[in-house]
Amino acid sequence: MSNPPRWPQAIAHNIDCIAIGRRSAKAATVWIADGSNFAGQSNMTLALDRYLDSMREIYAALPADWRVFLEHKL
Repeated sequence: MSNPPRWPQAIAHNIDCIAIGRRSAKAATVWIADGSNFAGQSNMTLALDRYLDSMREIYAALPADWRVFLEHKL
């Protein structure tokens, strides 16, 4: 049995952080891992696609005057 995907939780968490940060922040740092621990353990093309899709959702939630910093493990 496989585990359910976790990236929807990560997206929701980042959007929640943006909502909280609206009080005093002007930037968000986003870190979304590819879900692997070792080279060759995951499909890098699918991981990149999920990363880009996730960032589109998170970026859409940013206020217009915010900056976003990216941290990733790919």
